[in-house]
Amino acid sequence: MVKKFLDERQVAYELQDVLRDEAAAREFVALGGRVPPLIVIDGEQIHGFQPDAIEAALARLESR
Repeated sequence: MVKKFLDERQVAYELQDVLRDEAAAREFVALGGRVPPLIVIDGEQIHGFQPDAIEAALARLESR
């Protein structure tokens, strides 16, 4: 869902597989992740697929 959402908006992102990448899993836990997805936009963490929160974070980033 998140990938499709970001792809449709042509947003560049880095996908990390916390099940297969030990370093990614450690970072996920360090950031307070509980259940994927954990989206981080300019340091702002969004836990779970929350389209409105993602849109708002992207808008704040673009307005800089």
